[in-house]
Amino acid sequence: IAGLYKIPIQDIGRLGDVINYLDDNAKSKGSDIIDVLQRVGGVSKQLGYQNAAAISSTFLTLGESSEKAGTAVLAMVRELGNAVVQPDRFMEGLDAIGMNAEKVQKNMAKDAMGTIMAVMEATTKLSDDKQMNVLTQLFGDEYAMAISKVSNDLPELRRQIELTRGAASKGSMKRESDIDKDSLSSQWQITKAEFGNNFSALGESMRGPMMAIMKSVGGVLQSIRGWIEANPALVAAIMK
Repeated sequence: IAGLYKIPIQDIGRLGDVINYLDDNAKSKGSDIIDVLQRVGGVSKQLGYQNAAAISSTFLTLGESSEKAGTAVLAMVRELGNAVVQPDRFMEGLDAIGMNAEKVQKNMAKDAMGTIMAVMEATTKLSDDKQMNVLTQLFGDEYAMAISKVSNDLPELRRQIELTRGAASKGSMKRESDIDKDSLSSQWQITKAEFGNNFSALGESMRGPMMAIMKSVGGVLQSIRGWIEANPALVAAIMK
């Protein structure tokens, strides 16, 4: 994710806070949000990780799978970002909502999330049958239904965008970690980890002496084996 969205490693905690806060405050799982973010990584520069996380979480909240959410987001960015070279059906869809291809493409370069929301908002002003028709013309039959869910619940999308930008999301992971540390099971896990670390350190310290001992023992065993091979009758008698 850091590589896809060009997030410096020292700032990766901020991304973690955003995903964790969405997980806590929306009907989406952090693991699914991460899955969608990976799927839409190709358009990460246009959306930015906060917007990408918010719209991904919104699709998931409204019942879409991470696979469908990822492909729907990609379809919106791809089609609107290349508006001027789209086929006639796309142009007819834009005409139906009173938008111009050149302007849409230009706005996508400046504010992709704002442009996507403007297009979806414009479709909600149409009747239900026309809305689905226009969304199909713009984004294809495969994604029209999923995108219509978000376009008809834009307040939820705006709420989740605010969740990613608000001050409350900062430190989300640490707060949850601090709460979790107080549980008995977590303390037991921490204790086991400390034991493991101590034994690991002890093992490193003992490695040198133990290696010397094993080499010495190995030498003795080789001598014994040589004696056994040289005296098979005597060994057989002793064993009997």
